Amino acid sequence: MADGADEAEVEIIAAALAAASTAKPAEDLVPEWKPFPALLTDDEFTFAAGTSQACTVKLKKLGGDFYWSYLLPALNEWAGALYGGRALELMQAAQGDPVGFMLDIFQILVNRPPNDRTKVSFYQFAASTFSTPDQLIEPEFYAICPPDEQMGAILKLVASNRANFTGWWGGLPGLLRLELTSLYFNSIRCIQTLNESVITAMQLKTMELQSILLTSGGVPDTGDGESGPLPEESPAPISL
Repeated sequence: MADGADEAEVEIIAAALAAASTAKPAEDLVPEWKPFPALLTDDEFTFAAGTSQACTVKLKKLGGDFYWSYLLPALNEWAGALYGGRALELMQAAQGDPVGFMLDIFQILVNRPPNDRTKVSFYQFAASTFSTPDQLIEPEFYAICPPDEQMGAILKLVASNRANFTGWWGGLPGLLRLELTSLYFNSIRCIQTLNESVITAMQLKTMELQSILLTSGGVPDTGDGESGPLPEESPAPISL
């Protein structure tokens, strides 16, 4: 609704999400199956250049699963943590400059505390992405590399995968909208459940209070209500 959809459109989206949540997958998962290690290009990048800890890795040719199963959830996490309710709007606006959008995220992250959860998540993701079977990049190592190397490696990786990266990004806002819509309806359900719990608790408390009042003879007269007929007074006993 905030994005301009009317109630009928929202109901259609809600129905589609409900159907998707109960639909049987087209294929069953095969837990023991896993793809080969990522393909490696001839492009290389050196971290910690000019130091005794210099480390050169071959950049990967990113497969399809990388974008949908790894990058999309990571971007959702970072954008949601950094931009809150503006995440969808900003990701839509970034269609023409996805690298610039990631650069903006990076620049915000480097200014956050060293052990910030979102920053650590970014370092873990980057380290995993640049690691190869022959060369492991640790998140702690990536974190101490200069900012120009941290971002330079990302820019070079995107350049090596530009066609797929750009094509994938073009479909991202719609997917993000679907995920945020799903999150919205899940939040509404949680709020409704919480409201029901609060109402139930209040009803139980009211019943408990009524029970106590009945047991104790009712609410004591404070004299604030309208005056009613006074009870007859018994004659005072005569002292002999």
